[in-house]
This record gives sequence, structure tokens and C-alpha cells, in this order.
Amino acid sequence: LGVISQGTLLPLAKTFYLIPLLTIPFSFMSGFAFPLAAKLRPQSEENRPRLLVGAYVWECLGALAGGMAYTFWLVEKYDPLLIILLFTLPLLIGSGWVALAASGKKNLALHLLALTLTLAAIFSGGAGRIDSWLVRQRWLGISSSDLIANRDSKYQNLQLGLRHGQYSLYSNGQLAAVFPDDDPQRILAAQIISQHPSPRDILVIGSASSGLAKHLLRYKIARLTTVEIDAEFSDLISEHLDTADRAALRDPRLRMLVMDGRRFVKLAARAGSESQRFDLAFINQPDALTAQLNRYYTREFFKDLKKILTPGGVVALRLSASENYASDIINPYTSVIFQTLKSVFPFIAVSPGPTSVFFASAEEAIVTTESQVLAERYRALVLAPAGLERIFTSLYPLEKTAAISAALQKHKARELNRDQRPIAYFLGGRMLGWSSGSPLTGLFRLLGKVKFTIVLMTMGLLLLPVLLLTLFRRKKQVGLAQILPAAASGGFAGLSFEITAIFIFQNTWGFVYQAIGLLIALFMLGLGAGAALANRNIEKKLPTAEQAARWLAGIQMLIAVLNLGCLPLLRINFRLGWPGQFLLAAWLGGMGLLVGAIMPLGMRAMRRLPAGLSAGLLNAGDYLGGAIGSLVMAAFFLPLLGTGNSLLLISLLSLVSAALLLLAAWSGPRPTCKQ
Repeated sequence: LGVISQGTLLPLAKTFYLIPLLTIPFSFMSGFAFPLAAKLRPQSEENRPRLLVGAYVWECLGALAGGMAYTFWLVEKYDPLLIILLFTLPLLIGSGWVALAASGKKNLALHLLALTLTLAAIFSGGAGRIDSWLVRQRWLGISSSDLIANRDSKYQNLQLGLRHGQYSLYSNGQLAAVFPDDDPQRILAAQIISQHPSPRDILVIGSASSGLAKHLLRYKIARLTTVEIDAEFSDLISEHLDTADRAALRDPRLRMLVMDGRRFVKLAARAGSESQRFDLAFINQPDALTAQLNRYYTREFFKDLKKILTPGGVVALRLSASENYASDIINPYTSVIFQTLKSVFPFIAVSPGPTSVFFASAEEAIVTTESQVLAERYRALVLAPAGLERIFTSLYPLEKTAAISAALQKHKARELNRDQRPIAYFLGGRMLGWSSGSPLTGLFRLLGKVKFTIVLMTMGLLLLPVLLLTLFRRKKQVGLAQILPAAASGGFAGLSFEITAIFIFQNTWGFVYQAIGLLIALFMLGLGAGAALANRNIEKKLPTAEQAARWLAGIQMLIAVLNLGCLPLLRINFRLGWPGQFLLAAWLGGMGLLVGAIMPLGMRAMRRLPAGLSAGLLNAGDYLGGAIGSLVMAAFFLPLLGTGNSLLLISLLSLVSAALLLLAAWSGPRPTCKQ
């Protein structure tokens, strides 16, 4: 890893090579095992393809069962190491069964020993002790304070440290809250409350338990509502607050909700109830560095937020934006969110600093940077003795405030940050790479200028050799040059569509952990079902490789149609509720069904090769395409090209693959009898 400071983010370049380094050994063994299934039992070459497809079906069902068990049961109940050991049990039992069938009792002793040690680690508490040791070692790389608590929720790992009477809460290794830390929270509360002439109802999207809620409740407000997706986060803080701070959380004016913030705003906007309207909303979220966090900085979210604000309502948020940042890496990120916010709330005031605070309103003369006006509002609202009136002069220094406003206005973003084109999280990732000294910054800068036509031309150049091989091949028959690209494009389309479906779901209905797990499960179920259906009587229905290739081309065309048909889903109205969710889930299951059918059809089209070889090649092509699809879709296509253009590209790739298959199939031999 090299030298990484405590609590800092892993540099982007190291992330790119460490993730493969950590995952490839396991995925390599999984992929290596599949073609070996062809040699488990001596079978005729004619029956072996059916057995291999059956193994593929069972692999899909196993992945489905494992994913469901983890999502709905294991993740909330057990430590990570214990979960790994529990998943090791079926592996050991299965490998022991194979060893017993292959070589009798010769190698069974080794498997029994491994199984016994695993069971002993599970039931003796050894796994828990090892996990505790690993947690402590991880903590030493995060903080020098004493580790007080470690918890794993559905959403994150939480670690709480204590040093000199002050607690530090880390979320997935990153500092998330410090308490007691009264001064910053008191100043932030004063900043927020004074930007509205007479706030009565305040909404905080995110946690406020570490001190912000206490200080906001010291003002003359009627209600404070906080919305936090992870109850463990606020619970861990409240358990270690002192008596006075804990008493503030029992204030009758405070309402603490546990749900996705985006979902809460969407539901409140839909309901249109006066009880769900607020004078001031504070988006207490980190920077838009991921697709999930980006949901709180899109134009669609700001429009929904506007619907639940009272006339003259104010939105507040914080960004990594400073008047000292003249870099063309930082400015595009902050400017695109600034311009997006301004498109919904035209009047914006900025408090400059290492982390700047943005205040926005749809009406003029509400938000302001005039320290005298803010001080007068503060005195009218405070319950306790005043004392922070003078702080506004330092919070809004004239020269710095003018400088950052001018910088934000000067840099005109090419695109607004939207649900269907979340450009901000790409720019945020580029900023993160730059701040960590990543050598990939130049590449990300270049990719930021990429347009749809350039991507289209690049894909055409990559596919040109395959087209030439198909047109000028010696043997006029379907070969690897057509089947392997079909398998790869199927994997690419499947994983890309799965990521897009999850992305659409989060933007439309909010992040719901079990629902996301269910979407993935439906795709895996579709894979197994598609392979099983296509494998039925395939020898009789498709006696030649050319016929199988034509069917495979038809599957590719259906994948393209399904992708293009998803475009209307991008405009799904939230009022569809559960029918809309069902439609998206069915769409994803249908995609899994089509992608799953590629394996048996591909093996039939490659019947001239040994079954084990063709199965291994198809599996490799499928996985490689899926890996590339998941990477480019999440990191580049969605934020840079948008959801619509990304789905269009996937469809074009599938159609090109279908055209190559048809070209090879119809120009090849057409025997009249079974070969």
C-alpha cells in the first residue's frame, strides 16, 4: 500500500490495482473450476454440453442463494469473518463429495480435517476473536485514539474512538463525526438559522445527533426533523453523549426519522401535505463522490425539495469549494453543482472556507452575505443569551465572498447535474484523484471531454477486426471470432443493464438495501432460468452450429430491444409506486433470462470444439464482458454520456454482435442432415 496517512482516502491509482489484486485470486479459482466440470465424470462428448450448462445453471442458483442469504440474513447478524466461514462450509462439503466420488477415501481425510477446523472456528468463538484482532489492526491504520466500539450495519462499518474526552466516529474508515465539539456545531447552526428571516420548521437530511440538533433547538423554532438512512449511526452517537446532549435529543420538537433522505423528500413532495413543509432544509451529506451521494445534488432532487419548502424557503448544503481553489480540477466540480442549484433556486449566498456553505432560495432578498442583516436575524431567533453576532463578519468576509462567487459564476458548466446524467460524481472522483496525487488525473481529465460520437467511433474501430475476420475467413462456418464477441457483449449488456436498473431505482424510489439485493437476485434467477430453458432439447431443435448461431443472433437482438425499451422507464412517474418497481424488476429479470440463454446456444454453435474448451471460453468471454461493462458503465458511461445514450450504446453493441453472427451463419454451409 505504501505510506497512507491515518483516515485518508486510498489514492485512486492504488484503488485501481489493489481491487483486482484482492479479488482476482478468488474469481480466478471460481472461473477455473467451471471448465473442470467437463472432466468430473467420463461422459460422451454429445452429453457433456448439457451437463456443463446444468453446472452453469446451478452456479447461477448458488449465487442467487448466497446473495439472498447475505442480504436478508447474514449481513445484519454476523461478523465478516464468520460470514466467510459460513460460506466456506458448502464449499468444503461439495469438494469433499467430489473427491470421494473421484478417488474414494484417498483424499477424504484432508477435507474432513478442513471441515472440522472450520466448524471449530465457528462454534468455539475463534472466528470472533480473529475478527476482533483484525478490527483492532484496521483501527491502528485509521486513528491513534482508543477504539470504543465497532459495528457493521447494512450500509457501513462504524468505528468509534475516544481521545482526551472527545469521540471520533469513522464510517468505512473516513471521519464522519466528532463530539463533543460544540464550537463548530454552534457556528454551523447559527449560519443555517440566520439565513431565513423567521424559520419555524427545519429539515436536516442526514444525521444531526452529534451536536447540530442540540444547537438548532436552542432557537425559537417549532419543529426539527432529521432523516438518517442508518439508525446505527445516530444510535452509536447517542449512546455516548453526555446527559445534557442526550436530553436535547428528547426534545418534543425533534422528530428523528430512519429512512433514505431522497425517498423522504420524494414522498413528501408527492403528498403535498402542509405538515411536510419546511422553511429551511439542510442537506447534511458528504461531497458527491459516488452515485449514491450524487442523488442529493441533482436538479431533480432540488426540484422535489423546492416543492416541500414554504414560500421563501431556504436550502443549505456544504461542498469542498474554496476561494483559493483556482484549479481546473476543483472548479468544474463545484461549479456544476452551483449551476444546478441555481437552475432551481436562482438566489444563492456562499460562505467561503475549506468547506464552503451554500444557501439558496427561489425568492429574492432571503439569503444574504450581509453580516449586519444576519446578526439582526440571529438576535431575534436566539433563546439563550446572544454572543455570536460578530461571527458573521468573519464568516462572510467581503473579498473572499466576492472571490468565490465570481469563480463559481465564471466557470459555466457544460451540463447540469441530473439524475440521468450524474456528471458531478465523475468530476468529484477526478477531484479526489487529484487531491491524492493520482497519476490517473490526466486520463480522467481527457475522459471528461469525451462525447457520444467519439465513444461510438472507438467501439467501431475495436469491432472492425472482428468484422474483417468474418468477411474474409477461410472456412465459411461459424467460429470463435463470432461466438466469443457475442458472449462478451452479452455479459457487457447484462451487467451494464443491472447497474443501470439499480441506478434508476435509487433515483426514483430511494436507496432501499433489501430492494437492491432483490433486484440483483432477480437478475441471477433470470440467468439460471434462461440457461435451463435454452438447454431443453437443444440438440433436436438446433442440429447445426449455423442454426444455433442464428438463434444466438436473435437473443442479441432481443437484448438490444430490451435495452431500448428501457428508455421510457427513465421517465417513470413516482406515482406508479410499486407497479413501477415491479415493472423495472421484471425488465431486469427478462434481461437475465436472455443473457442466460447465451451459454447453451453458444456451446451449440461451437459444437465442433470439445465441450470443456467451449464452455471455458464462453464463460471467460461472459465474465470479461461483464467486468468491462460494470466498470465503464458506473465510472464513465452513466456520468459522462447519460443513461439514455449508455443504453443506446449497449443496444448498438448487441445489434453489431447479432449482425456478425447472422453474416457468418448465412454465408456458411447449410447441411440438410444432422452433423
